[in-house]
Amino acid sequence: MKNTYVKVFIVLILIFYVTPNYAQSILISTDRIKNIITQSKNSNVHFNQNENFLFNDVTQNAIVVETLASSNNAGWIAQNIVDSTSQTYWMSEINSGNQEWIELKYDKAFAANHVSIVLNNGRQGNTPKIQASTDGEHWVDLATINIFEHPNDEDNFRHISFYFDNNQMYQHYRYVSDPTVFLLLNYLEFMNKKPLTASVTQIASNIRPPWQSMM
Repeated sequence: MKNTYVKVFIVLILIFYVTPNYAQSILISTDRIKNIITQSKNSNVHFNQNENFLFNDVTQNAIVVETLASSNNAGWIAQNIVDSTSQTYWMSEINSGNQEWIELKYDKAFAANHVSIVLNNGRQGNTPKIQASTDGEHWVDLATINIFEHPNDEDNFRHISFYFDNNQMYQHYRYVSDPTVFLLLNYLEFMNKKPLTASVTQIASNIRPPWQSMM
């Protein structure tokens, strides 16, 4: 009989103390996750699988003031590259035998760590990469581009979007290719995306098992 009372007492503790505390910790964490999901819908929060935090897709306040290119073809000029509308292209000269590139100059320097590109599949050039410069004359490599890692749409255009390591401030960024037949790009944008303070690990750490809730 004594053992029965002890068992009943333990069950009551689990029901009235442990379970509510455990449930509360889960609810708190669930609410935090809901808040982040809500933010993601409102401000394009993106989870980077290579890092353990969320990125808020807010571009640093830098404005493109000039577009420059190695060459142009007919009416497909460099200025078209900042127009996200479809069928507004920049096209390089055909078989120039030279390095081809398209450059964005901003009103001020900033540390870009993300690029968005839309280009014609097969017209990405030869070993394309991202470069940056402080003066528009001397360039450093920031990232190489493997277009086949990115989706191709029904119009045969690749939509490329990725992060790269960079914490240096530059005013000039460009897409560049070694000599090729020609380049055909629809859109180019460089951004600085800052991490949110809450991480997936931090959220999960709020969920405590029952035996820890009793401590």
